[in-house]
Amino acid sequence: FEWAWQYPHLSRHFKSAFPNAYTGTRTELLLPTKLRVLSNMLHLDHWSRWPLRLHFLNPHVAAEFAGLAPLPPSSHIVVECGFMDTVVEKFGAEFEGTDVERVEHLAKMEMLANDTDCVICYEPVEIEV
Repeated sequence: FEWAWQYPHLSRHFKSAFPNAYTGTRTELLLPTKLRVLSNMLHLDHWSRWPLRLHFLNPHVAAEFAGLAPLPPSSHIVVECGFMDTVVEKFGAEFEGTDVERVEHLAKMEMLANDTDCVICYEPVEIEV
């Protein structure tokens, strides 16, 4: 899923559904294009069956995403917006102890939610919402 989102011009699912729509140019790396690709992915048969959960941390990005598609994604695809703490709480209870990789990933997410110092200069980083 993530690979196809990053490289829609190489994905066979995109090539068949949107021929020549994505060409791999630098402008396709911009946020509006990435959101359009994500919206298109959620409406393609190949991915619309997956039980996906999208969580936007920025409400402006979530609003832009919501305004892209003429139809919302399938009802089993959850689209949310909120703080990182919300994600850690939801997924921590759901996945804790079931898979080593998921637990490690959750630990990283929790660290990001609590640690706001720059990893280069060690100065505090102010996160605006």
